[in-house]
Amino acid sequence: MKYEPLVRRLLDKEYLYVNSDHLQKDIRIIKEGRYSNIFILGAENYKLNNVNWLAEIGETIESIIITPLAGISFSYSGLAFCGNLLNIRINNEVDVPIDLSSNCKVKSLSLLKYRKVTGINHIQSLQSLVLTRHIPSYFLTYDWISNFPNLKNLSLLGINLSEGFGFLKGRNLKTLTIFNSRNISMEGILNTTIKELDVDRCKNVKYQENIFKLNSLISLKLIDSIFIDDARRFLDLTNLKVLVVMGTSNIEKGNLSCLKGKLRHFGFDNKRHYDTKYEEFKENYLAENGSQIAT
Repeated sequence: MKYEPLVRRLLDKEYLYVNSDHLQKDIRIIKEGRYSNIFILGAENYKLNNVNWLAEIGETIESIIITPLAGISFSYSGLAFCGNLLNIRINNEVDVPIDLSSNCKVKSLSLLKYRKVTGINHIQSLQSLVLTRHIPSYFLTYDWISNFPNLKNLSLLGINLSEGFGFLKGRNLKTLTIFNSRNISMEGILNTTIKELDVDRCKNVKYQENIFKLNSLISLKLIDSIFIDDARRFLDLTNLKVLVVMGTSNIEKGNLSCLKGKLRHFGFDNKRHYDTKYEEFKENYLAENGSQIAT
């Protein structure tokens, strides 16, 4: 029977799901140049505890996602053979060493745990970075972030941000995503030129009034996070084109009508006290060239 590799589209790319039972066949397929993006998924036919075989084809790989079997000690040393990697995503549940010093071309990096990771400081090409609560404290410093002059997109997941955002001073970020953080101070956020801010499932947000002074914002998404007393606050954000206020985040006065004609996209839940329903706003009150945002 002819071998059919498992291929799925993910993140706008086609990924070959490596099957350890047919490893040599998958290696041959990769050598043929059919796929440069690979997914190593322990729950989907990958039972090895290493990626040493990357020595054979590592230079051809551009994107790699690794999610090992739960609870096993996995060796990532094979990444040293992947000098042309552009995208790395690793769900390293077990905190084992990862050396990225050979991956200097990476543009997008997302790891579950960073405490035993080395070589990140040398990835000056980095444009997109996802950090989780499993990071050394010095990661949230101006000196460390300055290692990445090309950084445009930063995601902070489950991180204590009670010291504010002074570490981003002067950074030319495009997007800042804050997810599932329990202590946040928006102090220092005004020293950035962020274009897109997402605050999702966050509690205890202090200095939140600074959000409404961040005039560089084009897109603002507040989901299950802060309360807004008055929709007129958004009018101070003169460049704002995209607004999402959903979940437990809501506009207490319900005066959405003041935003008519101001936004190209406006996503919100229908709430009893709002003076305009979502369907009505989408149909009649978006600015020119406006379109729907999924709710």
